[in-house]
Amino acid sequence: MIDGQASRLRRRRFTSRRRLEERQWQSIDRLRSSANPSRAATSEIQNLDSTPGQMLRQASEPDKMAYSLDYYTSVIKSSVNNLTVQRTHDPMLVGAKKLGFKITLYTPRPAPWGNFFTAALHQQIFLSILVAFMYSQRATPNALSRQFVCAVGVGSVLLWPLFYGKTGLGVIDFGMPAYGFLGSLHIVEVFLLRNPKELESWSFRKFYTTIFTFPREENLSPNPRWENLKALGGCGLKFLMVNILLYAAPPPEIMAQVDSKFAFIGYNSILGLCVLGTLGFLIEGILRLQGLIWGVEQHEMFHNPLGATNIRDFWGRWNLAIKVALHRVIFHFKQAQKQGGTAISKKPANGAANGSGKNGKAIRHHRDMLSETEASADEAGMDKMQAAKRQAVEKKRSEQKEAKAAKKRSSFAKKAFMAIITFLASGLFHEYMNALAFGGATGENVTFFLVHGVATVVYTYFSRTFPSANNMIPSPVAIIVTNALVWSSAPLFCMPFIRAGFFEDLKAIGIFGPVRGFIHLYEHPIFGGKA
Repeated sequence: MIDGQASRLRRRRFTSRRRLEERQWQSIDRLRSSANPSRAATSEIQNLDSTPGQMLRQASEPDKMAYSLDYYTSVIKSSVNNLTVQRTHDPMLVGAKKLGFKITLYTPRPAPWGNFFTAALHQQIFLSILVAFMYSQRATPNALSRQFVCAVGVGSVLLWPLFYGKTGLGVIDFGMPAYGFLGSLHIVEVFLLRNPKELESWSFRKFYTTIFTFPREENLSPNPRWENLKALGGCGLKFLMVNILLYAAPPPEIMAQVDSKFAFIGYNSILGLCVLGTLGFLIEGILRLQGLIWGVEQHEMFHNPLGATNIRDFWGRWNLAIKVALHRVIFHFKQAQKQGGTAISKKPANGAANGSGKNGKAIRHHRDMLSETEASADEAGMDKMQAAKRQAVEKKRSEQKEAKAAKKRSSFAKKAFMAIITFLASGLFHEYMNALAFGGATGENVTFFLVHGVATVVYTYFSRTFPSANNMIPSPVAIIVTNALVWSSAPLFCMPFIRAGFFEDLKAIGIFGPVRGFIHLYEHPIFGGKA
């Protein structure tokens, strides 16, 4: 009974396949007999006359059926793909298809965005308890006690993600250690660089927002909540930007098949822009929301890094929260030890609630880690005046000038070394975050930050040694060269995120619904590819 049913089923399948094959050859014969076949029809005929077509004609009867089915499968898949693009009603995919871009449809993996709010609530409870403990110990005059509180705070925020475990959502699994990294730097600054007398005057609001947000400390608005609300509108625009870019952000499976180096760097650059936008709308959005609740104006996270004219300027604009915190800790820790445990004056501040007064200015008024190595404009002008009167300069002044130059060279070497250490620290913490979020550290992020650290030092040395040549470079050219350097090295930063499918989670919350298709941007003829 069962054998008979199986036999009938095989006969039906064979008959249907045979009919499909006959209809296909009939359609090809009609195309060949046409007086003016269309370009698409000619292409289809040529494809059948190619190697697969020859193999089909030379094969045995069972093999003919197999080859024919393979061809039909590809035709049907292509037709279904085109119809599905039209039926998705996704304007991005439909528009890209009309413009001639290749589209690959797929179902994005499930993203547990419900865990986002649960994890955020748990972390907020944990941070509130930790901050309450540290706030009670903020004015402890004993240096050893302050170091103990600092160690407890830093250890807690860095180990909390490890204790909490993975949520299955890349944004949370990477964001928790990143937020802990920022908080740990602020804890070190507060307990080891600030004066206990200053901290004694702080309210709980100021203490919390200084450690776990990025408050603006100068040029404060009279209405901080309104400023934060306006900035949230900018975060919304960044969310739209990321959603558009995600259509050209390849899934891990497709990225692994990209052969062209140009396309490889191009897709990594798109993903780098996604990182920029995600930090902008998600991380800064969270900070702005906290500022809205606490009534504390927040500082911007980025200052147009794409408009940077050199690599040093780029990192002076990128992720200002981490940049400022790293600079304060690394470049002022030695100064703090010299001044009895504080990098600022022992006189408490009398500034506003958000500000740190003159005390805070003492540890934040440097453009970046190498600012101290450059002469000011006034000094440069004085050098020109002295050059005009060089014949009248006394021997003693000449010796003083040489000594001053030697001191500056020594200062640059020290600052350059500390700059490399800063980039190395950032790279190591990124590897730590990758290990927690993605299950392993590859060393790619350390390499990325070391390359950029060396490039920053080299540029700074060039600009201070050959200022005239540096000033001759047109700004548009400088911007193009800077972006070329940044985005050509983007794979070192982005590949851990790509392999882990970090951006696939974001595709679940698209503005037109889940992003269900990938636009092969760099396979279009305008980029030298094949549509």
